[in-house]
Amino acid sequence: MRYYTYCLFTSRATEAINIALQGVSAKDGKPKHIITAATEHPAVLDTCKYLGRVSEHKSSV
Repeated sequence: MRYYTYCLFTSRATEAINIALQGVSAKDGKPKHIITAATEHPAVLDTCKYLGRVSEHKSSV
């Protein structure tokens, strides 16, 4: 298995959060359980809710 290292520049933090969470959730193709707090940034909460709707991932707040 090969691992690649990339440096990805984004225009804002929201975009970076989306890419990071979706990348982690897609790794290995296995469902994951993402635990967040109600005090998280809305970008984190929205991405976790989205992943909970469109995949087998579980999202808890």
